[in-house]
Amino acid sequence: APHTRRSRPTEQSADPDALRRRCVMLLSLQPELLATIAAALPTEALGRLSCTCRALKHALDELVPWPAPGRAMLRALTTLDEAKWTTTHMELRARGTLDQPPALSHYASFSCAGGSTVIVFGGRTTNHHFSSDSWALDVQNMKWYRSASDFSGAAPSPRCFNADSTGGGVLCDALGQEWLVIFGGLCEPGYRDNETWMLGPLGPAHTAPSWGWHPVQDDDLVQSPSRPTARFHHTLTVVGQTLIVHGGHDRTLTPIHAMGRLTLS
Repeated sequence: APHTRRSRPTEQSADPDALRRRCVMLLSLQPELLATIAAALPTEALGRLSCTCRALKHALDELVPWPAPGRAMLRALTTLDEAKWTTTHMELRARGTLDQPPALSHYASFSCAGGSTVIVFGGRTTNHHFSSDSWALDVQNMKWYRSASDFSGAAPSPRCFNADSTGGGVLCDALGQEWLVIFGGLCEPGYRDNETWMLGPLGPAHTAPSWGWHPVQDDDLVQSPSRPTARFHHTLTVVGQTLIVHGGHDRTLTPIHAMGRLTLS
């Protein structure tokens, strides 16, 4: 039975009903005793008790003040009991609107500004058109801003599959400013390139219109030997202040094992 501790079986207690009557239910223990248990056992030992965490949490809520360090340990142990999804339903706009991106697939997504801003770039629309747009979302008020809308210089061509992981892509320069790095991808005509672009300097979402695009190692070649192999379906991961590109497919859909590293200094 859950939340129980059985006495050692003996010949006299072999009867299941007798054993059940001798079970000690954790929920029946005094909160002070549970606090003592929590303080005496390390967190990993409490974790081995498995389903006892709800009983301990019940005692945590009932006993005030809770003796330290038992309270902190139980808080850490029961945190996962509160895990839950929250679904945000974005209001749909008519086609052609300028205040939010269209429905997209195969786009790249990154975070910046301490997690207050999410950036999406590229992707493919529901009518299978490739996109070169970038958008910034203020996660606090769920408002979108078009990135680089005030920028008139060169920018990446439409593309998708240019980052299959969303754990990287943002680097800091010597001044501490954040820059989003875009590399390669599947381009609109169906070819792959190894163009590299930086968007920034980044900041809160409402500053997105002032961001600008800047090419990296620009030599007027869409597939340059000075940059990593052209690819799509690759991953981008930031380790320290280094961006690592790894894997992906080349133009023959052959997996690529080569790795490239990019730093801003």
